[in-house]
Amino acid sequence: MQLVADRFVALDGERAFDLATGARVVLVVGSAGGVSEQLRWVDRCNAFRGVHHPLIARLVDFGLVGEASRFEAWACGATWGGAATVPVLVRDGVRTYFSSAGLSAGALAPAAVRTALDGSAVLLPDAGTGYPVDPDGRGETIPLAGRALAIVERPGLRALAEMFDTVATRPHVASLWGPRGSGRDTAVGEIARIARVRGFVPIAARLVTSRCAELWRGRSLFVIGAAGDERCWPAFLDAALGNAQPHALLVVGEEECRTADGVRLARLSPAALIGAIRPSPLTPGLAGAASRLAERAGGMPGQFADLVWRRHAQPASEPQSASRGVRAAEGSPQYGADAGDDLMVLKLPVAVCSWPAPGELATLRRRRDAAVADLARGRHAPGLRQLRQAIGGLARRGDWAGAAEGTLALASPLVRRGRVRDALAAIDDARQYARRAGADATLIDLAVLSGEAWIDLARPDEAESVLGSAIATARAAGDAPRAASATLTLARCLFWRGSFADAAALLDGIAEHLRGVERLRHRLLAARVAVGVRDLSRAMSVLQEAREMAGGEGGMLAQAAVHSVCAFVHLSVGDFDAVDRETSAALMAARAARDPLRALRARLVRAEADRRRGRVAAAATALQQLRRAMKSTPPIVRTRWDLASALASQEGDAQAIVARFVSATGLGALPLYAAGIIGIDVAEERLQGHTSTRFPLRRRCRQQVRRSPTRDATRGEPDEE
Repeated sequence: MQLVADRFVALDGERAFDLATGARVVLVVGSAGGVSEQLRWVDRCNAFRGVHHPLIARLVDFGLVGEASRFEAWACGATWGGAATVPVLVRDGVRTYFSSAGLSAGALAPAAVRTALDGSAVLLPDAGTGYPVDPDGRGETIPLAGRALAIVERPGLRALAEMFDTVATRPHVASLWGPRGSGRDTAVGEIARIARVRGFVPIAARLVTSRCAELWRGRSLFVIGAAGDERCWPAFLDAALGNAQPHALLVVGEEECRTADGVRLARLSPAALIGAIRPSPLTPGLAGAASRLAERAGGMPGQFADLVWRRHAQPASEPQSASRGVRAAEGSPQYGADAGDDLMVLKLPVAVCSWPAPGELATLRRRRDAAVADLARGRHAPGLRQLRQAIGGLARRGDWAGAAEGTLALASPLVRRGRVRDALAAIDDARQYARRAGADATLIDLAVLSGEAWIDLARPDEAESVLGSAIATARAAGDAPRAASATLTLARCLFWRGSFADAAALLDGIAEHLRGVERLRHRLLAARVAVGVRDLSRAMSVLQEAREMAGGEGGMLAQAAVHSVCAFVHLSVGDFDAVDRETSAALMAARAARDPLRALRARLVRAEADRRRGRVAAAATALQQLRRAMKSTPPIVRTRWDLASALASQEGDAQAIVARFVSATGLGALPLYAAGIIGIDVAEERLQGHTSTRFPLRRRCRQQVRRSPTRDATRGEPDEE
């Protein structure tokens, strides 16, 4: 298999498929030629793409491929194998049209007659066909059924094409809708070509998880799916999970998609339909007949084409009936449905036994649950080992849902303990399990966790791509809690980017949909975002709410998170004594919760506080003691240590050092942790209703820092810095 021109999959021999639709195509690849020859060829291909004739195969796409080659993709299949008289009729009809339209007819060999996608016979133009020549002057005598129809420009398509103009990290989701016969398939073909030219791989949703998915690994995809296809949104999310690149999704249907911005294909005027007939002009008799057909079509170009070409058109209100032999101008889209079995076969992630023994699945599920309980109690080594064994057993017995849930439970503690690469590998395995199980909700959970991992890897672009896809998929499924969870993680990503106002806007609308420990994460992140926008008064009030939540929701992990964020806020206002108290409390809670990564983050805050109060030697010593531990930490923590070490060395201007790190990493929140850019004086100026002296502010901070009761149970990670 080979991917040709970022859109077509060439199989053995002459077999090729269009990934955008899954339909069979014939690829014609030749030499690009000189500049003048290329210009003539482009004009010829544009003419073929812009005009459709019932006896000529449609030109799906064309362009340059490689350094010195060009390609043409025609919508047809193998050589005609039906009645021998049909090729003669096809060639005669095509010859008449070409001569009257002023186009070269070429050789018109019998082998050029091919089988179209609907089973009819069409001509595959050769290399000498379609170039301008003098017309024979008989164009007015051609009946309407022997003429071609030009594609009418639809203004709404320009808006859809804009999704490929700008390079963005978040995915683009749009919908294209219109009644049957409104030209949806033609519009999708136009958008797919634009996507290919802009660097995207247009692909039907049904083919995203096909066995040839390796051909487009690492590429941005333009996923096309029918509104009624249940695999549309999961395929889009699967693409984002497997490849954290900017992707785009187009949902096509007869009705508007409520969860995405859409473009409606409006009805065309009778004059626009009549003006699409080629060649023109028409005789008065033909013009009158065309006018009557345009009125009957009701502004639908698909139905008008059926009437002009004397095909049996079907009213939009009537369902298609195969028993009556009725062929609709445009039915419900099933993008990817015509692709061969070679494209649709999936590879199993593991070998599956024929049938599990009685009780095996129940035993494996109990082992999985026991391992998860061990992880919650902090017994990570035996818990991870037992969980991996249970997942392997469930997968080998075909319990894909159980294996997906277990792998999700495996990846979560890996992220929390800083083993981000291992977590992403586990997420990829879980993605395959969830895909085979049809567990769409689990895919969303995996996407949220994947976003957390990409943030810890200091890769905010990848995080935004995955999280944006998760939010769109959850909203389309009507799953408000999971949409809120993904939005919460996206707000954390924006915080680290330095887009504090955008992060605050995201946090404002999701609190009511969050449950359990996510409510605490929301409050702690809101406090850090408030520091970013220099609203320290709000930061302290939000922290007080977080302390009350931690007293009833959470355990030592929650206590460690609250104390750590409190230390960060006190660092921002310059209350270094409070920083010492909070970091000491955070270290004690982190040890009790067996969370070494949280302890390392607290030590970094304490070292920065020492540097700012003038204890540079103590800060440098503390950072040096963390050098060995930093080798196994995720990049977002290691970057903070590198910046703190550079500042402690006092080699150069502090703001210049911070600016260099921000430029190199794209982490706009680094100045909040290590630069001291938001000092006490600046913070006090931003606080409204407070005195200009620093001591009242410190007293208020200390008043809101009260010890809260702790619990021994742990319920996961309440917040990640």
